[in-house]
Amino acid sequence: MFCAGYLETRMDACSGDSGGPFVVHYRGAWFLTGVVSWGEKCATRGKYGVYTRLGNFLNWIRTTMEKPDQNRT
Repeated sequence: MFCAGYLETRMDACSGDSGGPFVVHYRGAWFLTGVVSWGEKCATRGKYGVYTRLGNFLNWIRTTMEKPDQNRT
């Protein structure tokens, strides 16, 4: 898990955003680094959102993506 937000601006994930992406722009490319989990208050100065750190699950994601689709109809 990690926290992210702004001290002065009012930008944050809010109700209904859980499971959404946390992306970082680095050297001209966008990277998916986290997933919205929860937060104390929506877009309140000094309050941060809590995110699941995607890097902790890379092995599981790779293994799952390699499996054949079990839900084909």
